[in-house]
Amino acid sequence: MLRNSLVLFVILLLSSCGGNDLPDLVKFKSGLYGSRAGEFVAKFPDKPSVSSRHYQLGATNEFNEFVFQYRVGMEHRYVVSYIDFPNDLIKGWDTEQLFDQTIQNISAQLDDYRISDRQVNQVKGYDKSITYALFSSTPGAMMKARLLKRGERIYYIYFACAKRQPNTEDIDAFLDSFQLYQPKDS
Repeated sequence: MLRNSLVLFVILLLSSCGGNDLPDLVKFKSGLYGSRAGEFVAKFPDKPSVSSRHYQLGATNEFNEFVFQYRVGMEHRYVVSYIDFPNDLIKGWDTEQLFDQTIQNISAQLDDYRISDRQVNQVKGYDKSITYALFSSTPGAMMKARLLKRGERIYYIYFACAKRQPNTEDIDAFLDSFQLYQPKDS
């Protein structure tokens, strides 16, 4: 039952439609972009677009995913997204299994991508953190993703490229630039 729920969630995550509830986008003096509502900052190459997706599982479980994405043509994507899950829904899920299933479904949707590395990280302030590297037989095509859980919120940070892979240090710099941000009350 739990596995079926996880698979259903991941399918919904990959095929959902956009919504109208857009979170805030803030550019900080440091050049980082982020969200007060999402409580994060990250070093995007330039101003990301913002979108949301609405999900409903059953009659009572509704939630939104908020996506911040910067694209360089069709070649490179820098993405940060987050979801606040209903507590009664997320408490029954095994986080590591949810993360692994999400990445496996994404790799299945990306032609001939395979997981080449999986690293569980101990990151202060998070319940769980796992970093994945995926590669393709297409030269230069790859994806690196970090999934983080804090309470009922899951953050998904990734870089993906279809060709002309940048330096690994640049990819890691984007992933590592992600940090929590606690907005000051006005």
